[in-house]
Amino acid sequence: GTYNFIRGVTLSQDGLLWAGSAEGVVCYEHATMKDLCVQSFMQEKLKYIAAVSSRAPGLVYAVNVYGSMHKIEYEYDSVNKRMLEVRDTVMDVGERLSNLTEDDLYIWCGTSSNKLIRYTKEGLERKEITAPGIIHSLYMDDVNDILWVGCDCGFFRYSSTDDIFSKVNGLDENVYAIVADKKGYIWCTTKSCICTYDPLKDILIMYPMSHWLHKSRQLMSVMTSYGDDIYFFGQDCILKARHS
Repeated sequence: GTYNFIRGVTLSQDGLLWAGSAEGVVCYEHATMKDLCVQSFMQEKLKYIAAVSSRAPGLVYAVNVYGSMHKIEYEYDSVNKRMLEVRDTVMDVGERLSNLTEDDLYIWCGTSSNKLIRYTKEGLERKEITAPGIIHSLYMDDVNDILWVGCDCGFFRYSSTDDIFSKVNGLDENVYAIVADKKGYIWCTTKSCICTYDPLKDILIMYPMSHWLHKSRQLMSVMTSYGDDIYFFGQDCILKARHS
């Protein structure tokens, strides 16, 4: 199928590519890009999805711009490449949402204001944290055990132990997307550049967008990783990169 307003992409552990679109959550078989038509299984058909996240096979979370969180549990037949069952529920977060990520214990939601919301996966207990600015992107970095936060005023790491945001020096503009590769490097995008950051050595390298793309092309606020490769999604192109 063809979808617009792609705002979030995640690759689940069972090889399914999930994306958030204006029409709702969509799902493809990764190897063949076959549309699995998950919308036809769902009871709740949320529109304008802002972000999707999958940490375990059979489970996807999604949030939309109007403040709803969608929990999608599914059974997939990997032999015949078809969806068997989808069970979905929706919860009202009460805030306009911009992003979503998760770890083993928590679901993290970024709002269109400067609020970071954390839910426990068991019991959905809620905690609100004030961020340094408007949140554009969130990424849970399992390699370095850090929650990375992209705001309108730069790039931050968040410590849940003491509720402190620490800014990465040298980046003061809007950070629209964040992801990590298997080597532990953090990648993020701004309007003017693509950046790589080594959290162990505290080294930030900024590559002007003209280094990657013709000036007539623009990247969207969507990217994902697969092994050492990072995929950036543009208006009419897909850019693949890896750290040397």
